[in-house]
Amino acid sequence: MTEQSSMHLYLNWTKERIDEMDAALASLEVKASQAKADSREKADEIIRRSEEAPRRVSGAA
Repeated sequence: MTEQSSMHLYLNWTKERIDEMDAALASLEVKASQAKADSREKADEIIRRSEEAPRRVSGAA
């Protein structure tokens, strides 16, 4: 009976760690999605500015 009880405690501990890892992974997925969106926004802004730069130089001449 002691072996079974010990195994039960170990399995419960393992399930708790897996739940913690699952929660951490979900949080990281949200942060990764936000970082991707932020990066896309910044990249689009850089592209827009680089496309406008030649017009400003040409227009000034």
